[in-house]
Parts: sequence; C-alpha cells; structure tokens
Amino acid sequence: MTERGVRRIRQIFQWWTVVLVLLSGTAQGQTATVLRKDLKRDFGAIGDGKTNDQAAFARAAAFFNQRATTGATGPAELRIPKGVYIVGQQTADGKGENVLALTGCRNLAIIGEDSATTEIRFADGMRYGAFSPTTGQAFESPSAYFTDWSYGAFSSTMIVLQKCDQVRVANLALNGNSARLALGGHWGDTGIQLPQDGIFVQDSRRITMRNLAIHHFGRDAIQVLNRLAKSVDDPNRESIVLENSTCDYNGRQGLSLTGVNGFRAVNCSFSHTGRVKNLGSGHVLFSNPAAGVDVEPEGGYCTNIEFIRCRLIDNGGQALVSDRPGGRAPAITKNVRLTACTLWGTTNWAAWVTQPGFLFQDCLFHGAFVHGCDAATPAEATQFRGCTFEDKPYAGRPAMGPFLLFSHQHARQMSFTNCHFVGT
Repeated sequence: MTERGVRRIRQIFQWWTVVLVLLSGTAQGQTATVLRKDLKRDFGAIGDGKTNDQAAFARAAAFFNQRATTGATGPAELRIPKGVYIVGQQTADGKGENVLALTGCRNLAIIGEDSATTEIRFADGMRYGAFSPTTGQAFESPSAYFTDWSYGAFSSTMIVLQKCDQVRVANLALNGNSARLALGGHWGDTGIQLPQDGIFVQDSRRITMRNLAIHHFGRDAIQVLNRLAKSVDDPNRESIVLENSTCDYNGRQGLSLTGVNGFRAVNCSFSHTGRVKNLGSGHVLFSNPAAGVDVEPEGGYCTNIEFIRCRLIDNGGQALVSDRPGGRAPAITKNVRLTACTLWGTTNWAAWVTQPGFLFQDCLFHGAFVHGCDAATPAEATQFRGCTFEDKPYAGRPAMGPFLLFSHQHARQMSFTNCHFVGT
C-alpha cells in the first residue's frame, strides 16, 4: 500500500473515533444545550408597570409556537426578568386576546425571578361582563340566564397551555386586577362567566406549576380541562403538578378541575374566592360556585387527584365542591384524596361532595361538611380517616352551619375512622 493510502486510512479511522466519542457522550446522557430567550432582551418587553407589554408576550408565544411546528423537542426557556408587566388589549367590542398562548410546545420552562418581584398584571379599566354592542355601556339583561356573545366583554387568559408536554411555569405573580375592572352586567347563569383567568391547561401532559401567586382574576386562577382519558380507569396519567402556590381572591374559583387524570397540589392555598370588591361598582365580584376548588368533569373524567397540606379557607362558596348530577349517574370521578388539608367554611359549607371516590385523610373541617356520595360500591363511598370536625370561628366570624356534618340521606356507605367531632 502506498504512503498516501496509509494516511487516508488513518484519517478515516480518526474521523470514526470522533463520531463514536460523540455518540457515546450522547448515549451517556450529556446535557443538551438549552435554548434560552429573555422576554425583555429578545421580545422587547419593558416591565416598568406602565407600558403595555402584550405585544412582547405575543411575539414570545409566536416564537415558541413556530418552534413547536418544526418538531423541536430540545429544552428551551423563556426567562421573565423582574418587573411589572402590564398586559391586556380589547377590541372595540370588548373581546380580549390571550397573553401567552402556547400550543404544542414541549420541554419548555417559563421562569420569573420570584413571585414577589415578577408580576404580570392586567391593565386598569378593562371591560368585563355584558356591555351593549351599540352604545358600549354596561348592560343588565332582564333574563337570569344571558349568553349573547355580542354583549360579552373580557380580557381572556394570561397563560394558555394547549396540547403541550413537559412545560414548567414558575416564580411568577399573575394579577387579574379585578378590583379595577370596568364591570358590566351579568353574563352566563350567575355572575360573570367569561374568560378572565390566570392559567388554562387543556389536553396537556407533564405540566408543573411552582411558586406562583395567582390572584384577583374575574373567573379562575387555574383551570385544567383535559379530555385525554378514555375512561375512568385509563392508566395513562397526565401528571399535572401545582406546588407552593397561592390561588386566592378570585371571582369564581381558585382551581377548577374540569377534566384531568393525574393531578397533585402540594402546599397550596385556594382561599378567599368571591371576596374582592370592585372599586368602580362597589360590588363584590362573585360567580357561582365561588369555591376554593371545584372538581367538576365536563365531558370527561376527574381521576387520580391529590391535595396535600392545602388550605381552602373563607371562600364565598364552598371550600370544596364536587356535585354529581341527579341520581346515580355513571362515575366520572375516582380516587380523589385530600391529605392534611384545612377546609374552612364561613359563609358557605366547608365541603359539598356528592361525586364518588373522595377520601379525606387527617383533614380539618371548620364549618359543616354536607352530603356525601350516594355510593353503589365501597370504592365510590366518601371516606374520612383521622379527620377533625370543629365549628371553629375564622377572623371573628363563626364557622358555617348549626352542625358539623349533614348528610340528609344523600350518602351511602360513608365511613369515619378515628375521627373527632368537636362542638364549640
């Protein structure tokens, strides 16, 4: 073989050695490069508490949504530096746009500095409720149930996660600014049932929300509406997690679970719903059920749900509500567990539960629990283990109800193990 041929063989051998080393590093789990974007530097946000930054969030959403359409799955991060970001824009007829609306995104982190210094806030004076499409003035329908879309005004939702996978949202304050909304008339069945929400999760998996303060929204702090489960026993968990967060002072719910298979909340507060007085109208913004947490499947299932060390305190409606349609309708809830939680009802019940599959472990009930499930099987029955029921006052106000628990023949097979009942 010629000297030139030998050199050529050596070059090929060296090239393959480099390739094998690179492949070996990837196989051994070397950290992939993170695509990092900054809301101020890359998308033009100001964050001064005065400038409206809606367009910057729209540019960020467009960037990550476009990236998702290419099939990119490498880790990415949207960093939101400390500041106050004013958002919210409405059309002439009062229709708002979602602020950060993400579709199909995977392996993405949306990270603020912390919830004390990084706030996204809806602008003052946004219209919410029913307004005349001809005069633009607040409109109060004589009909109790009013849903004419042309009259509806709303600011929409701050963060939307639709068909997303492995997304993390952390270290942010989301402020709906409900005290400074320009309120119109009622819209929906009771109150104002229009979008003015913090976070909306739909048909998504592996979503983690951590260290958030979500407050003063006209409707919900968080709603999860997944319809991925095929049955109440679908083994494919969706793994939605909420940790160390507060969802307080909202108009309809701190948390609405309208469809999810696999949800866990740890050390969170869902309190003071329906307690905010609007400065312009002088009225409290309150929409039924005005609960801390509402577990209410809508065309799907709510299964494998866990609350650990959570606080559901002083809500205008129930601390917890999960109401089953009349009769023994097919089970659409299963395996809902609350552990070491405090449920404190002042102007309404501590809990109203008729759906199946609820277990309360080491919980405190201040204010009455009502109903329980009309269970067809022991697995469907409402169960209490190591719980304490005590009519303890809150902030000088008595707990709700002249009793600690009231079933009124609703429940079947309801059980109490090592529980305490203390009447004060």
